[in-house]
Amino acid sequence: MRRALFGAVVVSGLISAASLSTATAADLGVKAPPTPAPPPAYDWTGFYLEAHGGYAVGWPEFDVPPSTGSIGNTWSATGGFGGGAIGFNYEFGASHIVAGLQAEWNGSSINGSTVDNIPGLGLNHTASLNEFGSVDARIGWALVGFPWDKILLYMIGGVAFGDPSQTISKGATSITFSGGESPGWDFGAGLEFAITQNWTFRGEYRQYNFSKASFGANALVAPVAASFGTQETVQTGRAGIAYKF
Repeated sequence: MRRALFGAVVVSGLISAASLSTATAADLGVKAPPTPAPPPAYDWTGFYLEAHGGYAVGWPEFDVPPSTGSIGNTWSATGGFGGGAIGFNYEFGASHIVAGLQAEWNGSSINGSTVDNIPGLGLNHTASLNEFGSVDARIGWALVGFPWDKILLYMIGGVAFGDPSQTISKGATSITFSGGESPGWDFGAGLEFAITQNWTFRGEYRQYNFSKASFGANALVAPVAASFGTQETVQTGRAGIAYKF
């Protein structure tokens, strides 16, 4: 009886030891799951369509050139604008430099008026800008690595166009003239963020400078000068959303 009991204890111990050894070996043989590879950096290359809107502050100018030197008047014009753009970006490999071309058009309601301080005139001036746009080059740097991935910092600039016009009046007489035939230039900077693979959001500052337009004297200006000129600078802030193909 004692021998049988002793044998049973020995056999039970051997089975337990074998089970423990098997479990330990199994534990040692399990490999940790591989670390997932980081997602690839966002690729900015491609065509895109954009819709945007914003607010603008303009600085219209009216100048007359008497023999003693140019004198004139500058005032402010404000309003909103909205429009669209089409463009193409190309990202240069590991440098993450992004270059592109863009064309845009905007409808606007940028208006402002004043009474001038030109001796001998005392005219009422109203300036308006109902549409403007540009054809631009864009150059930027795509940031990579968490948490900056999918962000593009850029500068933009090119040739601008628009329909800046001014109306001068005194009493019942008023005359409207436009400097829209004069081209201009624009420049600015912005930040663009890729929301998804196809959708991006941007915020941008841009300044438009419409060249000086010259006009012959009219009945209101003739008492002081034989000619006059107009020009306008417009500063804008905007937000836009784009779809990249």
